This record gives sequence, C-alpha cells and structure tokens, in this order.
Amino acid sequence: MPTSATPSDDAASRLAAAGTSLSQVVSTTVYLKNASDFPALNEVWKRTFPRSPPTRTTIVADLPSGALVQVSALAVPAGAQTVPKLPFEKYTLPNGLEVILHEDHSVPIVTVNTWFHVGSGDEDPGRTGFAHLFEHIMFMGSEHVPVGMFDVWLESAGANNNGSTTEDRTNYYEDMPANALPLALWLDADRMGWLIPTMDSAKVDLQRDVVKNERRQGYENQPIGGDFDPAQVKQLVEKYFGNIPRGPAIDRKTTVPAPQLARDTFLVLEDRVQLPRLYYMYESTKLFSSDDAPLEITGRILGGDKTSRLYKRLVYDLQVAQDVAAYQNGMRLDGIFMIQVTPKPGHTPAELAKLVDEEIAGLVAKGVTDRELQRAKNSISAAFLDRLSAVGGFSGKSDLLNYYNYFVGTPDYVQQDLARYTSTTGADIQRVARAQFAKPKVVLTVVPEGQTNLKVSGGGQ
Repeated sequence: MPTSATPSDDAASRLAAAGTSLSQVVSTTVYLKNASDFPALNEVWKRTFPRSPPTRTTIVADLPSGALVQVSALAVPAGAQTVPKLPFEKYTLPNGLEVILHEDHSVPIVTVNTWFHVGSGDEDPGRTGFAHLFEHIMFMGSEHVPVGMFDVWLESAGANNNGSTTEDRTNYYEDMPANALPLALWLDADRMGWLIPTMDSAKVDLQRDVVKNERRQGYENQPIGGDFDPAQVKQLVEKYFGNIPRGPAIDRKTTVPAPQLARDTFLVLEDRVQLPRLYYMYESTKLFSSDDAPLEITGRILGGDKTSRLYKRLVYDLQVAQDVAAYQNGMRLDGIFMIQVTPKPGHTPAELAKLVDEEIAGLVAKGVTDRELQRAKNSISAAFLDRLSAVGGFSGKSDLLNYYNYFVGTPDYVQQDLARYTSTTGADIQRVARAQFAKPKVVLTVVPEGQTNLKVSGGGQ
C-alpha cells in the first residue's frame, strides 16, 4: 500500500501504524523537502529493510533545495505474493465466437481485445510471413469501412488501437472511452466478417512491403474489459457479430518435429549493423509445461536484468559488453531458450562466448543462491501485479484473460500461473539448467557486412 514519510527514525513505525507489515509492502513513496536529506533517508532505509531492501528503487537526486523529491520502492514478501482472481463471464455465440466479459469500474475506459488463433507457427516451411501480413491487411478497410477510416474513426472518438502477431496467435485491441464501445465492436465485426470482398493485390503489395520493413527492424476470442454494462454489451455483440458465418474447421498442428542437432551448430549472418551480436539458441519446452517456469527463472538469474550474473560480470565488472539478455520463450508447440550478447567496441563475440560459457558452467555446477532465486520471484510477482493494474493494451487484464483462455482453457488462471514460479526451488533450477545446457545449440553471430571473420566457431574461437 502507498505510504509517505519524512526521512526520520519513525519511517518503520509509520508503516506499522498503517496496519501493514514490511513483508506486505507493495510500494512506498517518501517525499523529501531538500536534496540534502538523502543521507538521512539512506540510514532510515537501511534500518527499515536491514536484510532485504526493496527490489525496485527509483531516486531522483541533485534537485534544488526546497524541491519535492520522490523515492519509490517496491518490496515483495519473502513468501508467495498473492494476486487477486479475475472475475469474468464467458459465453459462446452460435457461430463459435467466444466472448469474455470482465468488469472494472475504476476508470471510465473500455477495451476490446480480440485473439485469432493463428500465428506464424501455423505456416509451412518456405511459405512464411502470411500471419503478419494479414494482421496488417486487417487495418486496410473492409466492406463497410473505407481504407484508412478504421483508425480515423477510432481516433476521433478518443480511442487507440494496435495489433501484433506471434508464433501462436494474432491479436488486436482498442482502448476507448466507454461511449465509443459500439463503434469499436462494429469496426471489429466488419473486418472479421467482411474483409475478403475488399481485398485486392494493391493492398497486399503495400502491406507486404511494410511487413518486410518491420521484419528488418526487429477461431477467435473477444474479451471486453472496463467500464461497461454487461447487458448492453451482450446485445451489441449479438448485433454485430452474431450474423458472421462460422468458418470451416481448421486442422492445426499439435506437435512439431524435434530439432535434429547432433552437435553445436555455428552460423554467421552479415547485416547492416554497427556492432556484432552473439546468440545462443537452445530448443527448450513449450509454454505451461512443467519446466517452463523454472527455465524462465533461470533466464532471469542468468541475464534477465541488471542484477543478473551475465549483466553484472560482462557489463558492469569487465565492461566488455553493451547489453546482455537471457530468457525462456515458451510457445504453444515448443520453446526456445536464448542468450544474446552485444560486445562493446574493441571486444569480439568469441571473447564474450568464453565468458558466457563460464557463467553457464558455474550455474550448472553450483546452482543459484537463495537470494538470487527470491529476487527473481519478486520480480515476477511484481510483473503480475503490474499487468493486473492495467485494463487495455498488449499487457493489461483484457489481453491476459485472452492469453489464459487460449493456452489453458480458462480466462482466470493468474493465481495458478504465479504459483508455478513461487513454488520453484533452487533444486528445480539446477535440474533444468543441467538438462537445458547439455543440449546442442545454435550459435549465431550477426556481424557487420564484410566482417565474417568475427564468427564464433567451436570452442569459442
């Protein structure tokens, strides 16, 4: 709960007076009248959190005397952090469209979030990019919406919208004032049911070029969340979506062939970049499998943030890397565990590969510390709470409801999902690390054009 205090010895007592133990504090804000009060605040901070200081601290310093200075911290309990259930109503139209309603009357905003159960993982080898292409075409007008007017009409009503494509799904959202909900539902229904009659080669060619540029840069559910009247929404959904005919049955892939790697494979790619970058890619496990959560925690400890092992050693201590990242990417059919490192000028990918190999070996041999494990769990718990504090966009509750409905079959799975992480032990981490890093991997070195000599090969050479 938010609290405020001056930098004095009663900071902890103020928290207690608010009826909150330190293990329950989610956030605290301390206001200082003068920048010179920072030393006193620091002493209070150390006495208030003697063993485990907050994992997220933001301090704005060096402000003129008399200015208000905000110090924000996030503290997560040593035990499991609880998250609230997500109340919802779910029903299905005769044409198969699943509708999920979630009410949140905290702000007069409504979001419509639509997931189509198709992504790049449904494409055939050699014929790729279609899922992303159709995501773009969906913004190019439909039978009753002229080209360009989808965005214009929504923006004129105070709404914002976007779409995205992954290996598993394509999604769209519109966030808007509550009075714009009928417009958003009608626009979504028109492009869902009446896009094909307006599609032509000019639209396809235009969006194909856009998709190619984005690539160089780096049956569906309709959840509705926010401030709305459920009875009115049901009438609108039936009115706009009810007469869309059911599509043909689709035979989707349920498995993919296991990668056939007998040993580590080393590749090089020349690109128009200033610095080289090193990638380690391992086939891992699919989303929500038993090892998915332990692998995600492993990635966070190894290279998930600025407190991680790789970041501390390569970026802070040795100052040989510009950035590092390590993460588990579980998907519907399979997963990828990836490590990526960008060397600083004057250092080579091969030099960094040796250091990465050392950190992996240390993790496999000795496991992780209790502090590292708890810090990773705290970070994940905070991320869950952050998502539940927002309604729309790509990371709010509406998208989360669709995410769980798609992958596990029920919209309200947030508590069970968090439990996968909070129940993970240090032994789990060492077990999955030993299995994961024993697998053959693909080592890709992306280099500036004409510098293939920077390629990493066997033995970190």
